[in-house]
Amino acid sequence: MRKIIRANLNKLGIEDIREAVDGITALKTLVNNGEIDLVFTDINMPYLNGIDFIRRVRMISRFKNLDIIIISDQGALIDKAAEEYEISGYVLKPFNITNFNNVVLPILERLKKEIEARNKTKIEAGDMKALFMNEIPQISIENDTDLSFDFNDCSLKIDINTLSEIAIFKAKK
Repeated sequence: MRKIIRANLNKLGIEDIREAVDGITALKTLVNNGEIDLVFTDINMPYLNGIDFIRRVRMISRFKNLDIIIISDQGALIDKAAEEYEISGYVLKPFNITNFNNVVLPILERLKKEIEARNKTKIEAGDMKALFMNEIPQISIENDTDLSFDFNDCSLKIDINTLSEIAIFKAKK
């Protein structure tokens, strides 16, 4: 099954694919890798079943909105997971590539747009770094929540609460 899914995703242009043989390995793979945008899971997996895998994934804040697609013959359990854990879609077994593509293609199109927007933001942040690289700003704190960087030609304000969340997130990596 995994080989068929991998081959089809490769045909769709997806090359960075991680695989796991059981639920525990899947959870470790997800947590230990950078940006994973889409997860496929079965309900019946060794060591940690698909429902418990999804439940644990949703407990991790950075994965609350992660797209998850279930591929299984357990229709009732899929319905339960859809209600409780907001899955993005499902493909019922027996596996059919047409049904798979009908579920996956719209999600991949949306993800492609989100990734392009995310990459554009990274480029803009890089441009900002280049713009300010040779200047030393005057730094001040306003209203106990805004960190202000004043440059010769402009200023940049950052909410300290947002900054500390980013710092904590990066420290966990």
